[in-house]
Amino acid sequence: MAKVIVQNAKGIMGILFNGFNSIAASLGSTNYGFLLQFGVDAIIQHSDSGGFLNLNYLLKYLETMPTFLIFGGACWVINLILIGRLFEIIVYTVISPIPLATFAAEGWYDSAKAFVKSYAVVCLQGLVVIVGSNSY
Repeated sequence: MAKVIVQNAKGIMGILFNGFNSIAASLGSTNYGFLLQFGVDAIIQHSDSGGFLNLNYLLKYLETMPTFLIFGGACWVINLILIGRLFEIIVYTVISPIPLATFAAEGWYDSAKAFVKSYAVVCLQGLVVIVGSNSY
């Protein structure tokens, strides 16, 4: 039993990962967020005249710059979290044969169950971040 589990550890972890990945892909293809409905004109209103030395355009640019910086920082933080989750999933998948081998042992059975639960939790955390960023 343990030999079969260890030999098929990649497939077992793949089933969990592909399940969460398919949910994320289906949600990502149907929901693009409400901000894509708006054009650039809805965010930045162009003034009718440029004013003296085109200062009206410069003032509008400076007015919207903090918003773009905040959004850029938020995107950077989200990408950093997603990369961290990706590395965590990779590490879990690489070391999966060791904890899954304990399914056959009676005394260590609970540690294998805990490993599978924690792997599912990491996949679910990545799914929540992806759904959250897509819905925005």
